[in-house]
Amino acid sequence: MLPITLKNAVLLKDMSIKAKKKNMAVSFFVLNIVIALFFLLFLLISNVSLANNESFDIQNFTYVFDGFIITISAIICIVVPLETGPAISNERERQTLDVLLTTNLSNFDIILGKYVSSVIYTLSIVVSILPFLTIVLLYGGITLLQLFAVLLSVLATAMYLSTFGIFFSSVVRKSSHAAAVNLAMVFIIVIGSMFLCLTTKLTFAIFNGRSYGSFTSGDWIYAVLYFNPATTVYDILDKTVGLSMGSGSSYKGMARILAEISDFDPSNFFIRYWWIVSYILQTAVGVFMLKNASRALYRVNRKKHGKKTDN
Repeated sequence: MLPITLKNAVLLKDMSIKAKKKNMAVSFFVLNIVIALFFLLFLLISNVSLANNESFDIQNFTYVFDGFIITISAIICIVVPLETGPAISNERERQTLDVLLTTNLSNFDIILGKYVSSVIYTLSIVVSILPFLTIVLLYGGITLLQLFAVLLSVLATAMYLSTFGIFFSSVVRKSSHAAAVNLAMVFIIVIGSMFLCLTTKLTFAIFNGRSYGSFTSGDWIYAVLYFNPATTVYDILDKTVGLSMGSGSSYKGMARILAEISDFDPSNFFIRYWWIVSYILQTAVGVFMLKNASRALYRVNRKKHGKKTDN
């Protein structure tokens, strides 16, 4: 499957075009400069503390790593919609989509090529800042296995969100509108799901008072957070590296949070192994979005052939 994907003409064309764009190199350069300055400032403060014989906790580097992963995840939530939104819409605006639909490539091959191209672009962002993250390895605090586990969760987030961008790009005609709709969808998934849980819990608390049980207390609404990639990254980050908040709890990840705000048993498999259930559901949603994007191209292709037949 992978060799076939790498030979995809759409993928090769998109990667060639992106590699020649100056704004891609400039954006990577600016991002790395900002990160480098941040790390230099942190190392400078650390060295000053050591020079003054002040105690310095090596765990501080772990907190820096946590902060960077959260920041990178937030950047991906913004970059991915803007990158994948115009994927198909640009072809339609340049009037090259009809040419693609007349080639030997299937509709799904076109969608897959656009999708993999967007994922590789996001992966290149993560790889470009990888040398700075490895500084934490030199000072201690995390292991190489923990580093790659967290980075894989970030990459999985990019792959999941990219599927929405490809779908909306295939159904929305203008690239600017597709990017805006995709950005709004990511906002709904990440922020809207949390707001929905909060309002639902408050509503149940107002009408039912202090009630127990997952249904009467409204705890069932937390199931929507399985589709929120932010909760998945948090679950893996807290379980592998650890976060400073709530360190007194015997549970980690989403089990720690749900143990405090819900009546769920945090030792339950679906809660304790949140990231496994979440990735299974997110993968299913991603495949569903790509399949529907392919069907959208099929309808476009059928309309074109229908018009030619009528004429």
